[in-house]
Amino acid sequence: MLIYFIHGVATKDADYAKNLIKLINEKCKYQTQEPPHCYAGFWGNVLKGTDKLWRDIDQELDNQKQQDSQFNPEQAFRYQNFRKEYFSYFIGDTFSYLSFDTGIKIRKIIANQLRDFVNHHPEEKELHIVAHSLGSVILWDILFCDRFPPSDPVHTIRSLIGKKYGKISLSGVTTMGSPIPFLNLTLDVDEKQIQDFLEEYQDRAFTWNNIINSYDIIAYPIGSLFKKLGNSSKITVNDHYIKMNNDILASVELASVVLNSVKAHSYYLESNEVAKIIVDSVTKNKPKTLTQEAINRLQDIPGMTDDNNLDKPMGCKISLSAEFKDFSGKISLVSDLFGVDHIYIFNNNHQTIYSGYVGWIHGENFKKEVKIIADELCRSLSQEDCFQQSVKVTT
Repeated sequence: MLIYFIHGVATKDADYAKNLIKLINEKCKYQTQEPPHCYAGFWGNVLKGTDKLWRDIDQELDNQKQQDSQFNPEQAFRYQNFRKEYFSYFIGDTFSYLSFDTGIKIRKIIANQLRDFVNHHPEEKELHIVAHSLGSVILWDILFCDRFPPSDPVHTIRSLIGKKYGKISLSGVTTMGSPIPFLNLTLDVDEKQIQDFLEEYQDRAFTWNNIINSYDIIAYPIGSLFKKLGNSSKITVNDHYIKMNNDILASVELASVVLNSVKAHSYYLESNEVAKIIVDSVTKNKPKTLTQEAINRLQDIPGMTDDNNLDKPMGCKISLSAEFKDFSGKISLVSDLFGVDHIYIFNNNHQTIYSGYVGWIHGENFKKEVKIIADELCRSLSQEDCFQQSVKVTT
């Protein structure tokens, strides 16, 4: 599997995706899945900065203050940091891409990077594209828009994934912090253009996951743009709504929420939840290990609560421990000092990849269900193995 990233506004170097790539690789490792090959595409050096624009604006404000001693630039021209660091970048970068010359340069860079990436991994047959912010609009434009002449680099990109001559199949898309619905008022892509792309270039169904941070004022759902395609379409669109870890913005005034939208807009690139959505998408067609089957079944047990804290409770008593038949990992059922039942799933590197618990009211049924899972998916452990596993859990 190949994953190609397209960045958004105000991106200065190719390290923008390193934290998200690390999270993706960790989650694949914990799921005993081979990590994908990732490439963080970069085209930000093509764009003109807004430094001169803001120097002119600052000079104008300074001139006004010299003419009027009562003039306060901070009061008369509010939210200057937001305007400079976020809003002007978004507006400036967007209109720069939509200009003829700059747009061609950006698409040519993406075409060359993507071609080299695919050629460097001839053994891989599937491509997943992750696009953030303005990058999602660029991807939308590249895939579906019919405004390009035959010489435009967009045709190189489409031919790479074309079902007739392409070297790789587009198996999925993840967009995040996307303003596609608003920019599509200019691009004017309709369902017919989407369907034309699917018929000409796609020989398989794929999923488009669109992720929206609740505090990100740039991010919007896109499902309505596909609604006329029908259930028989080769593309399934899912809008996912996430929140930042701490609802620190919930009680502050609207102006502060707007200003903190900068943080919300970049949050995707460091989010565990985003990494999980991507990994689930790129691994959904791969054979599932018994470890993953066990996790899925555990999450369906009444009263089950996922525990993000993967550390084992101190002084716990182990009541069941077994290794999966495919050697993909182990399962352990333990009780803590308060009699609360906890379940732990380990991969074959002895790393905890899942943990959960149930309250007392669900305890007995929970233990019965866990035993059924272990009987069906696991091989028996010797008493010595159980003792060694118990030592790992309780120390």
